[in-house]
Amino acid sequence: MQCDTIGVQLVLTRHVLFPLGKIHVLTFLRVSKIIAVSHAVARALSKQPRFPKEKIRIVHNGIDVGRIDEQLERFDREIVLGKLGLPLHRPLVASVGELNPLKGHEDFIAAASKVALQNGEVDFVIVGDDRANGKEYREKLEKAAVASGLGNRLHFVRWVDELASFMKAADVFVSASYTESFGLAILEAMACATPVVATRTEGAQELIEAGKSGLLVDVGKTDELASAILRLLDDGSLRRRLGGEAAIHARERFGLDRMVEETEKIYAEDRHGEGGKGKGEGKTARS
Repeated sequence: MQCDTIGVQLVLTRHVLFPLGKIHVLTFLRVSKIIAVSHAVARALSKQPRFPKEKIRIVHNGIDVGRIDEQLERFDREIVLGKLGLPLHRPLVASVGELNPLKGHEDFIAAASKVALQNGEVDFVIVGDDRANGKEYREKLEKAAVASGLGNRLHFVRWVDELASFMKAADVFVSASYTESFGLAILEAMACATPVVATRTEGAQELIEAGKSGLLVDVGKTDELASAILRLLDDGSLRRRLGGEAAIHARERFGLDRMVEETEKIYAEDRHGEGGKGKGEGKTARS
């Protein structure tokens, strides 16, 4: 990575919040710029000892609005749910994300069981795969669903071909995460005008204005999560208002074109130098 010696500047993109190890810190010290995908990631980087804060730039992740609209133009809820073997006549509450304890799926299941006690017509879907070899966490979630009395009301789906169409088919999208550096699934749901209930993670709070473009609840509070879901299921006008505001917000502020433009400006800093002098070609990497 000793790119400076040959006139090439390295730009790294940081997507996660956990602290850098010593080797990573040494590597990052040698780069020209580090792009943080959120203010939360930038704050985490700046807390690193001896880390050069002047190298940090923030460029929020972007979503491909054109791809989303292409899917939504041919959207048919009956087809989307039919492919997944889901009932068409009941409200759908969905969560999307890798099957990982930090994503809060156990809290989602606990909240779903509370919702089901008050609204017997709702189905729940968890979309995501357990990447561990033994799939122990998926098995744990399936057992939790049975123990919670959800029976065939909670559905596990490893993958959907068109995520935007699936998001649009859901009446409520839920993120029960314990930590999020950004929250791309949240943003995709917002862009599809699907109302969101999310825990107050670092990333979610950058995407959602509470009460205007979604609902935020405290992390780990399943009663609050259930209450927010029920509130949306019971109030169609609130769902439409929050979903509409969310779509405007997501599309205007987090489009892919904006991300590309902001990233190019950072490369231009390296090409021309912040003081106007050339510094060589920039290369990028992800972390």
